[in-house]
Amino acid sequence: MNLSLYWLSMIKHWLTSLFILALLSMMPLHSLAQIGGSYTYGFLSLTSSARSAALSGNLVAANGADLSLVRENPAYLVPEMGNQLSLSYVNYFSDINYGQAGYARSAGKLGTFSAQIFYINYGDFIEANEYGEITGSFQAAEYNLGISWGYQLDSTFSIGLSLKPIYSVFERYQSWGIAADAALLYRTSNKLFSAAIVARNLGTQISTYHNPTKEPIPFELLAGINYKIRHAPFNLSLSLLHLEKYNLDIIQPSDETDPATGEKLYKNNFEETALKALDHLGLGVEFVPGKAISFRFGYNFRRRSELKLGTRNSASGLSFGLGLRLKQFNLDYALANYHVAGVSHLLTLTTDLDDF
Repeated sequence: MNLSLYWLSMIKHWLTSLFILALLSMMPLHSLAQIGGSYTYGFLSLTSSARSAALSGNLVAANGADLSLVRENPAYLVPEMGNQLSLSYVNYFSDINYGQAGYARSAGKLGTFSAQIFYINYGDFIEANEYGEITGSFQAAEYNLGISWGYQLDSTFSIGLSLKPIYSVFERYQSWGIAADAALLYRTSNKLFSAAIVARNLGTQISTYHNPTKEPIPFELLAGINYKIRHAPFNLSLSLLHLEKYNLDIIQPSDETDPATGEKLYKNNFEETALKALDHLGLGVEFVPGKAISFRFGYNFRRRSELKLGTRNSASGLSFGLGLRLKQFNLDYALANYHVAGVSHLLTLTTDLDDF
């Protein structure tokens, strides 16, 4: 064997082993982490890709070179994305909207790089004094600049890293932070199966809003698989969310009844285990009858369990989407159902600038 090829093979093996060891070692470090209102910069957990949102969100394993998914998994970055541009806009709830712009460039043997800007605008607020007298107005917004790198170790394994400076402002209160993502992606040579593991939002506040004590940021460990059924126009995806924490229930472990309704929470231990396990699960089905169009459906179990209304049926947890492959553009749309009070609309436009 050529000596240079031998050392290249050894370096790839070491990098893969290091990534697996680093990602797995993060689980016990964050096994006691809290979610849902006990951290700052919660906007980092939002999905900005319409394709991902339609397939239940957090699509960390997928087929194809889709730049809009790099924020979900930086290991998606491949040379085919070079000179691609992606724009996303989300009409969230009330006056809240957010979006993302991303651009990728191939650096040959050094890998593929991309830059993304992600923002969320919470709208205009009325400012008043302690007597209720209106004194003006103010805005609230948060920003995240991402620099991502993806590298193909061989024909099946890829790794990715993202560095994400954060700026948050609420009226006169400001905060700076820093976060990073690390990912490992496996794809079979026939492109029918892919699997990934992602450690997202490792970082800290650099400066706080007012309190001198720094708040945690929303770390999450995710995994996922995607399978393209051979000789059939279906892609099946499964996402495993918040693997760093088993119990995602907002109810305390000591509670035997729901504090809101007084109903018994679980009939038996098996039911309790099954429902808590399902809270980590997101499912998606993508139907691709041709090269020009695709239909997507998703179901997020945790969103359903937390936001459904017990008194009436609703579509909480369900998501739908459509993808159009035009001559020079890819256009994706998604509708995600959160609650009977409202839904979220997402739109993503991706293009290869070399086509112009």
